[in-house]
Amino acid sequence: MSESDRFFLSLKKIGKSGQDRPGWDRREEIREAFFTHTTVLPEEMQYNIFDYQAEQHTDFKELIKALSVLVDLFNEDSALDEDYLESKDWIYIKEVTSDFGYELEKPLLTYVMSLVMEHGGFR
Repeated sequence: MSESDRFFLSLKKIGKSGQDRPGWDRREEIREAFFTHTTVLPEEMQYNIFDYQAEQHTDFKELIKALSVLVDLFNEDSALDEDYLESKDWIYIKEVTSDFGYELEKPLLTYVMSLVMEHGGFR
């Protein structure tokens, strides 16, 4: 089971338990689930990524899909759907990874930056 699958499962539990909650509460629960499944990242980096994605995707389903791809990326999971990410996403990933690179494990930093290079994030 991929880390994004675990992320989706945790969100299903949220959906069942909080069906009457307003959108903002759901957003906070999605953020908490994202943080739970990206513990390899510094907390400030998690906030930056989540906030950026929440600005880009106002629809909860789109936000969840984008975050699930990033969960796989930062967990170096082979289930990563690289094609989902657009050029602007790869550029953002490069920027945020560079900003926090000194706090990341070297293999993760190398993995992410190699994918960024493959997808034109250094344009």
